[in-house]
Amino acid sequence: MNKLSVEYFKAKRTYSYVGIGMIYLLLSTWLFMALRQDAYLEAGEFIYTSFMISGFFLPIAMSVLCSRLTSHEHAGSTFSLLKSSGLTIGQIYRWKVLYAHLIASVMNGLFLIGCIMFSLSKGVALSSAYWLYFWCAIELVSGVFIVIYMSLSFYFSNQMIVLGSGLLGTFVGLMSFNIPSNMQLFIPWAMLQGLMPMKMSHLEESFNVEVTDLNWLNIIIVAGVYIVVGVVLHQVMIKGDDNEIFI
Repeated sequence: MNKLSVEYFKAKRTYSYVGIGMIYLLLSTWLFMALRQDAYLEAGEFIYTSFMISGFFLPIAMSVLCSRLTSHEHAGSTFSLLKSSGLTIGQIYRWKVLYAHLIASVMNGLFLIGCIMFSLSKGVALSSAYWLYFWCAIELVSGVFIVIYMSLSFYFSNQMIVLGSGLLGTFVGLMSFNIPSNMQLFIPWAMLQGLMPMKMSHLEESFNVEVTDLNWLNIIIVAGVYIVVGVVLHQVMIKGDDNEIFI
């Protein structure tokens, strides 16, 4: 718990909360502005828009968060100092990933509350099961992004590479619509599209969007991918203690 307190004070000093807070504020504003003009908002439109805009912003938000949480260590060569105090790269990585998860969970929770309040104000009644499904989806996808971008933030001292990868991930997600949904579940930047409880079909001049049942098996699959990616990248961090590629 003491290490989390240290991360809190370091993040406070580097204004790490400001960047991700602004991104989530922009995410919420964009979603509500996109839907507020519809006098009779349908559940399908709300679900589609909330998943789409979340998929657009989450890679950027998590890359900014991870970059800010490691910027202090890179700027002051603090990695070497921490190692001299007996900490390993693997330990530092685990604490930063855990702290990033806590911040992301708080932001995702606030975003979820905002979505629920907005949907109720528009007369869109969605079940508690749907909101649980949506929360699980954004939490798991955020987790996958955290372990990926935190690893990149450790590896590259130039944090613009990490931020650039977040922007690139956003466009990868936008280009993933033609990928089969079962394959989207294994591509981090396309996961939210794969988890979306909707079926889309092409009409002559438009799309037909149909709300489907919640597929909890897809949540389990993404959770499995998250665990595998997290374990693999954690092992990479542990090996970093030997070859010192992160110093």
